[in-house]
Amino acid sequence: MDSDTGTFPPYPIRGVRAVYARQAGCPSAFAEVTVDFEPLVEGVVFEVADDLAVDGDDDPEWQAECQAAVESGVRDELALSGVELPPAAVVVLRRMRFHPVDSHPRAFRQVGRLAVRNALAAIHRPQAANHTRAPLWSNPAHPPRGGSRNGGLRPEQAETGHRPPPEAVPPPADPLRDPQTADRHQDPGHARENTGRAAQPPW
Repeated sequence: MDSDTGTFPPYPIRGVRAVYARQAGCPSAFAEVTVDFEPLVEGVVFEVADDLAVDGDDDPEWQAECQAAVESGVRDELALSGVELPPAAVVVLRRMRFHPVDSHPRAFRQVGRLAVRNALAAIHRPQAANHTRAPLWSNPAHPPRGGSRNGGLRPEQAETGHRPPPEAVPPPADPLRDPQTADRHQDPGHARENTGRAAQPPW
């Protein structure tokens, strides 16, 4: 990753959401947080936002214990050698979501680690966006279909916004007026009778 500061995060990464859920059996675990990562000169500072949003719990002491677990998980993950840049960040906890039964400090410690991983993934995401495939409508071999952004027009038609008139289609042949198909719609026995008389010589 490129960084002007040579540290993580290289720029503000806000609104990082992380969810840790293990609810298939006992013991179960659930925790959800939203975190901001702000660049710092050095070190790691963990803060709880003054307007912290909390869903699913109303016990301040229990919340404080889980907030400390989030900080522990964030610091543990930043200390790993897998982080490409040395950490220098202010980590701000913006939101916490609790389950009435399955939430506990162990789950919030794990979700703190996940928040760091999601922030690292967000740094690499813009680089991958430069390699997206061109839309099909830009390729002459794949004309656009209805519902595309240019209203189903071909690229050369999209510049003017006009469609060419539909090609004229001849009406279907009328079996009663077309001599080539009239005998196909006659009664088979009558057709054979007419064929037999036509084959007889005139004398």
